[in-house]
Amino acid sequence: TAALLCSPGTYAPAGAAACTPCAEGTVATTTGASYCAVTEPGFESSEDRAKQLPCSPGAYSTGASPCRPCPSGSVSAEAGAAFCTRCLRR
Repeated sequence: TAALLCSPGTYAPAGAAACTPCAEGTVATTTGASYCAVTEPGFESSEDRAKQLPCSPGAYSTGASPCRPCPSGSVSAEAGAAFCTRCLRR
């Protein structure tokens, strides 16, 4: 059987009869994907799972998960942070 040409955000392993949506924390960025890739640290999957979006400043992601706000007393100053840094006390 021919490989399915699934749209971005979905995938079909070899021999599958239908396309399957990617799970949260994963993406398929191309047409005809045979698997979904885990999102990189500092990014989350778009709602349609077709692309990675950087976390906003003040949030972080360790990869394969949605962006989360930095805990109290810490910050991420730039978009795409994989971790938050403790604030300095004065």
